[in-house]
Amino acid sequence: FGVPREAMEFVQMDLDGTDEDLLAAIGDASVVIHTAGPFQGRSNPALLRAAIAKGVPYCDVCDEWELSRVSKDLHAEAASAGIPAVVSCGIWPGASALMAAEAVERLGGSCDELDLSFFTAGTGNAGPTIVSATFLLL
Repeated sequence: FGVPREAMEFVQMDLDGTDEDLLAAIGDASVVIHTAGPFQGRSNPALLRAAIAKGVPYCDVCDEWELSRVSKDLHAEAASAGIPAVVSCGIWPGASALMAAEAVERLGGSCDELDLSFFTAGTGNAGPTIVSATFLLL
């Protein structure tokens, strides 16, 4: 984003709080980057709605199918507000989809099916969250 680290602010918030709480947490931010997982089991894009209401660009690293789907349903509202809203730009499915597209292009530009797999050497004491993300409980 071209913003010096010292100019960034990390804001703790309750994603299950009121709309007013979320609007207040956004404050006068110039962008909202939502990385507060786990996203599993969530379906209400309340922070995205608040960002749209404030006219603030938004992106998240969501890997939850239902939340991504509901978030994408807000496209017209974000466009009407004149802001970019990029959802699911995390590793799974974001960067992995870009890597897959690059691989298909480099290998001839056509693909009917592509399987991805990855290896983790344990949960790193992250518990059920990393296990859920690892096995993509979507």
